[in-house]
Amino acid sequence: MNPASAHPTDASGGVTVVVSAPDPSDEPETRTLSEASGVGGQEAPPIVTDPPARRGWSAADGLVLAWLGLAVGVIVWRGWWRLPGEGEPGGPGSETGKERGVPGRDLGIVLIGAAVFVWLSQILGVTAAGQVLGMWGGREDTGIGSGGVIIMIGQYLGAGLAMAFLLTAMPPIGRALSRDWRLVGVGMGLLGMLLVSPLCTGTGAVTEWIRRMTTDVPVDPVAHETLRRLIESQPNLWWWGVVIGVTVGAPVVEEIIYRGLLQNGLRRVLGSGWGAVLVTSVVFTIVHAGAVDWRGMPVLMVLSIGLGVVYARTGRLLAPIAMHSAFNALNIGLALWQTSAQPLP
Repeated sequence: MNPASAHPTDASGGVTVVVSAPDPSDEPETRTLSEASGVGGQEAPPIVTDPPARRGWSAADGLVLAWLGLAVGVIVWRGWWRLPGEGEPGGPGSETGKERGVPGRDLGIVLIGAAVFVWLSQILGVTAAGQVLGMWGGREDTGIGSGGVIIMIGQYLGAGLAMAFLLTAMPPIGRALSRDWRLVGVGMGLLGMLLVSPLCTGTGAVTEWIRRMTTDVPVDPVAHETLRRLIESQPNLWWWGVVIGVTVGAPVVEEIIYRGLLQNGLRRVLGSGWGAVLVTSVVFTIVHAGAVDWRGMPVLMVLSIGLGVVYARTGRLLAPIAMHSAFNALNIGLALWQTSAQPLP
């Protein structure tokens, strides 16, 4: 299926999740869940390694389990699951929760509306790019090629112009997006990625185990056309353009929409940090559900919760952007590495 023709804003993408590391002696079958980005952006599809039914424990399994246990232990020990409360820095009643001259609840409603506006602006950008390409007349070069890159540019340009308008017309939105823009936020995001990645991997392993216990229906080895094209195509200018869109463009656009605007607004309206994180994560997962089977949904939910918690605790938008970017880049590399050892049919 051509991802760009299936959805006007689904140019290429998804979040990659390696559920269990491959063991060369077991020759596991690599399976892919497509987590295209809907209108939220481009990300790389989730990868789920489907090992043989009687496969024993491997050193890689033990390493992943130890990583998961360490991540959970650090989160609980440091109390990093707690979110700022009323009056605390970053909380609903703090200085960042009530901008100058704008009541917190009113600003929250504005931020939620801004999230919808930017989200819809991507559709307009993709539609305009599609008209320029003439893709609705049957053009197929909308994946790993000039057409796919131009579609992505249209999507990001639509979002960028919408944000530029909002920041110019309503300065409080810009002040509400991030506590500051220092590069320390990047380091916080990379730390968050180290802690959330094993949670996503563990979640994917559980859902894959449930699938094997409840059905014998085989899963397509690669269920996302963009990933297949990335794997099968030789790297060139357009190939790298798609990779850059997945690892840079998507994290920036999506984190502005879902964390900077939507979660930020919900926190002010609901007065609850966790309520805002959970509602935002449900929306994030539903938006991406069009190209993901049920196994990918819990993984997306866990990833989004992790991004939301990192943003709520740091107040820095660069943190979830860096986390999202590193997560996509690392897992695209893992997907390419796995499939290079096991050629696609």
